[in-house]
Amino acid sequence: MGKKITGILLMFIFALPVFAQEITGDIFGQQRRNIHPAASLSFQYTDNLYNADKDKESDFLTVFSPSIALSVPGSRTVDIAMASDTGAPGGLSLSRDRIDSTDRYHLFMIYNPKAEFYADNSDENLVSHTLKAAAQYNAPGGLTLDLASRYAKSSEVRGEVGNRDLDEYKDMLLDAIIRYDFSPKMFVRGGFSVYDLDYDREESAFRNRRDLTWSVAAGYRLTAATELALEYQKTDVDYDRSAEDGRPLYDSQEERVSANLSWRITAKSRGRLKIGQIKKSMDKGSDADDLFAEFHLAHQFTTRTRLDVAASRRYYETNFADADYYISDRIGLVYSQELTPRIKGKMRLDWNSDSYSGSTKMENDIYRINPSCEYSLNNWLSMEAGYSYETRNSTYDNLEYDTNKFYFSITGQF
Repeated sequence: MGKKITGILLMFIFALPVFAQEITGDIFGQQRRNIHPAASLSFQYTDNLYNADKDKESDFLTVFSPSIALSVPGSRTVDIAMASDTGAPGGLSLSRDRIDSTDRYHLFMIYNPKAEFYADNSDENLVSHTLKAAAQYNAPGGLTLDLASRYAKSSEVRGEVGNRDLDEYKDMLLDAIIRYDFSPKMFVRGGFSVYDLDYDREESAFRNRRDLTWSVAAGYRLTAATELALEYQKTDVDYDRSAEDGRPLYDSQEERVSANLSWRITAKSRGRLKIGQIKKSMDKGSDADDLFAEFHLAHQFTTRTRLDVAASRRYYETNFADADYYISDRIGLVYSQELTPRIKGKMRLDWNSDSYSGSTKMENDIYRINPSCEYSLNNWLSMEAGYSYETRNSTYDNLEYDTNKFYFSITGQF
């Protein structure tokens, strides 16, 4: 059945270049549209499907991922940027920005299912779903209302906690931002979000929880493109399960105070820096505080060269039953270079360092490298080939692994 499906998808995807000869860029991607369909077919090989330290299993997989995006009013692109993470209190590893729009109102929606078919381990076949929506209203007088939501039925990375079983979950995030510019230089901002997380496996049910987050900030516009603000944020983390005697196991409150600097000097450079203090108070009695930091930079050096950097330091909710939480340092870098009008090279580098607290004292370090090359057949059809290497060093030998992946994909954005 899996081979038949793959064959049909191949016929569909590789017929696209033929159709493309009759279609010009005036139809695809060059004008503001309400509907943006897309589809991607990827072929992958991994030498360590379960990210195991020994008894590694290799496999080939085919991934088919269609998507549909809606925009009202029409737009050239649809992007709802949300750095979702099941371990982050509040469901976001990086703070969400408002929709970048000057329209009086804007509505977005993106639906993206993904089907994975494995050649040798068909019991690992998986269909996941992601639905995102956002709305923004820019009222006269400087008031902006911004709302975004995300629903996902997905899974954690295999081997995340040394498990070979697929750890599937469902999560839902609703995030609201309200901002009022009461003068050309001064503004205030408030935020509120609800995050729900629910795992399918009984072994992971201890991670089920609901997070409530609210924040307030006041800021000053230093220049037309630079803002400085002071922000206070609090998250209540409420787990579904308690200890047998009724005491809370992982429930906590997280508070952070930070100074926030954001800039958009030109269309070529934008970024955000948040730095401050974060405090985690466990309901069962233990407290901890540390440095909090977020950094994001998107810089276009030339029309052919771009650099994206994201870095953070913050607390995360535990994924091990014997730990209370962990603090993580993360850095991600993507360098893009247009080699010719049709060929683009990319290099992605990632580093995570996690330090756990509680009954389990553990240090995990993850390193990733991912070079790739993209070839554009025309304005709407492209191919990409790449390689990735990931390794984890851990206090516990059974959690260490090395994984190599090779992939080729073809994508159509209609």
